[in-house]
Amino acid sequence: MYKYNIKMSIENDLHELTDQSEIESYCNNIYKNWIVDVIDDYAIDYSILKKSWNQICEAIKMDPKKIITVSHLPIDTKDPDYINIHTMADVLSSKGYLIRRGHEIRKCPVGGCNKGIISKDLYDMFKPRAGKSLPSEWSPKCQSC
Repeated sequence: MYKYNIKMSIENDLHELTDQSEIESYCNNIYKNWIVDVIDDYAIDYSILKKSWNQICEAIKMDPKKIITVSHLPIDTKDPDYINIHTMADVLSSKGYLIRRGHEIRKCPVGGCNKGIISKDLYDMFKPRAGKSLPSEWSPKCQSC
């Protein structure tokens, strides 16, 4: 019952917050340093990923917000943080945010760009299935930079 009450409290609190900095502070108070970074959007190189995100947002009748990279997104339901972290991720997703693990995406290193570049590992995993939808080669910076 206790875990359920915390889950409901997190859901209610996050649904009420609209300011991005308040959302970040709230989440990082629940799980220290959970939000690693906030990225404006995918780089133009990854329009297929942006399209998928837009389709999800369209289905839930929300505008896409930003990509939030997190330090921990447990897979194992026995992880003691599983319920709280997935509750935060679910609520943020329902608000139009995209949640990714910090090692999966990072900002383009060109100053001021703030667009997301998927990791080399993720690129290598997606490329065989995505074909020409992804750049022919992975790059640490976006094509427009």
